[in-house]
Amino acid sequence: MTQRGRTPEIAILGGGIGGLAAAAFLRRAGLIPVRALRRYEARRLPRTTRLQEVSHGRSHLNHLPDGPEQSARDKVFAGSDPLAANAWIYEYDAQGS
Repeated sequence: MTQRGRTPEIAILGGGIGGLAAAAFLRRAGLIPVRALRRYEARRLPRTTRLQEVSHGRSHLNHLPDGPEQSARDKVFAGSDPLAANAWIYEYDAQGS
């Protein structure tokens, strides 16, 4: 599993519980949960797809065996700011999307 692969599994657990509560709330409000979920999916799919692509694309870099490739990778990583390189992930505005 890639580094970013663990966060979604935690989110799924919380989302499952939250989803049940949200569905009950929507039904009480006279709304249709399936439509709300389709809308949510349409909004989230581009971002989650991009996150998965980045994660899978880096999987070979994150799991190099000891050796010259790993040393070269570490030198590149040491000279970069991972938060700046991945700012689009952390700057996400869930309420504004």
